[in-house]
Amino acid sequence: HSPLTAVSHDGTQWTAHTPDAHFNASHIVYCMGAHSPTAADTNVSALPFRQIRGQTGVVPASPFSQKLRCAISGESYISPSWQGRHCYGATFILNSNDETWYPHEEAENRAALQQLNPP
Repeated sequence: HSPLTAVSHDGTQWTAHTPDAHFNASHIVYCMGAHSPTAADTNVSALPFRQIRGQTGVVPASPFSQKLRCAISGESYISPSWQGRHCYGATFILNSNDETWYPHEEAENRAALQQLNPP
């Protein structure tokens, strides 16, 4: 819950700065939501940002699926249940800030989910 205010790379490691501290690491994964600031807004243009739309779905857990203790993934994923529901997905569309829910993407996610455990 700390905004990234600056980032630099010295050829070996990254240094990430927040208002309260700085962190050093060999790799950085900076996860942002659709309404997060852009690289230009946050002085972190050294990071190779890519905007990716990913539509997910949520379904109620069954007595059988509640036994899932870790995410299962491949071309798609399903997470363990939380508060009686599973999250699954996700589509992967580069350079899209579209927030619309699409039935065809839901169908793609469900079809991909079936491939995680084919009959």
